Amino acid sequence: MAQPVLYIIPSFDAAVGANINFAYEGEQVFANELVIYDNETGSQVYSQKTEWMRTYHTINGGELQNGKYYYCKLRVFNKAGEPSSWSSQKSFRCFTTPQFEFSNVTTGQIVQSSELTVKLSYRQAEHEPLNTYTVGLYNANHVLVRKSETRYGVDLLEYTLKNLEDGTQYYLRAVGDTLNGMTADTGFVPFSVKFITPNYWTYVDLSDNHDGTVRVSCNIRTVTGRLDGGGNPEYIHDNHMVDLRKPGQRVLFDDGFTVQGNFTIKLLGYGFVVGEKIMELIDKSNNTLSLTYREGWAATNSIMGSAAITNKACIATDDIMGVKIGYIDVRCESESHSLVYTIHSTAMPVLTDGEEYLIQLRRIGEVCEIKVDKRNIAAVIEAQNL
Repeated sequence: MAQPVLYIIPSFDAAVGANINFAYEGEQVFANELVIYDNETGSQVYSQKTEWMRTYHTINGGELQNGKYYYCKLRVFNKAGEPSSWSSQKSFRCFTTPQFEFSNVTTGQIVQSSELTVKLSYRQAEHEPLNTYTVGLYNANHVLVRKSETRYGVDLLEYTLKNLEDGTQYYLRAVGDTLNGMTADTGFVPFSVKFITPNYWTYVDLSDNHDGTVRVSCNIRTVTGRLDGGGNPEYIHDNHMVDLRKPGQRVLFDDGFTVQGNFTIKLLGYGFVVGEKIMELIDKSNNTLSLTYREGWAATNSIMGSAAITNKACIATDDIMGVKIGYIDVRCESESHSLVYTIHSTAMPVLTDGEEYLIQLRRIGEVCEIKVDKRNIAAVIEAQNL
């Protein structure tokens, strides 16, 4: 019979146990036997034969001791019970699982700034040093937004997050490796960002002319949309909104309007037509990003259906079909239609008289997010008039 080959064995917590993986090229494996020795004394501390066809051996928690250095060997058995030769020896260490956590960020914390320096603490019972680590920022769906470069050592366990978005929920997670290959993981820690952003019509530049006068500079360009689709624009709500519900009507912003890099776009409106695009961004290569209003049915026990029931976002209910909901479909598509990326919002809340939707589309790196809330129209207009 052929000789099995043990893979490299990362350090693990003896209280938890581990799977010892191996490779074998030969007839079907029907059992494997693992023998472990104390590296310091040479005495055998573990011997177990497992009858199965899998190419790993499971060491249960409590069989070994943390803080110890071991070596092991393994052999396999065929259907007739004949053993192979022993594998070459592999050594490994057992350590208590490291404690790796954020020291200045707690679960559910509200951050009142767009910038946050997170600090980490690392402890390990047998003094196994931390070798490298990274810090990741995730959105509410646990999708990675950005990650730090690989950082080395424990002299300065901190990382600064910048450009956090107001009114947004995030998750933090740091993952590291110890000197002997154990994983240190903080897990996902949720936090929210909420701060007050001053409102400016524009930003101004002040410079001293050195003659008793000050020069005030302002770089601003008004972007004016134009109605496309025929007819004259019909304004409503004291000229604060334009009615685009007639077939084919839309407003184009094709001069002086550019979206680059990360962005947040907010739209206010109501009375959307099912299947009609609410907004579409088109770049110079004719790649598109579009928002479309849709309605559909969801099972009452599905994630979207149960959330709609909890949040009272059901347009209709049916014993067979479930709950009818409205939602926004986001679609990014290349000109050739060969590359498509789609996401959708949660169920949109049901509006009452005098309310409208606030739709927020965000892009962070290569990831898009869509969120829909409702607002009182009169309150929005009053705020705009201040």
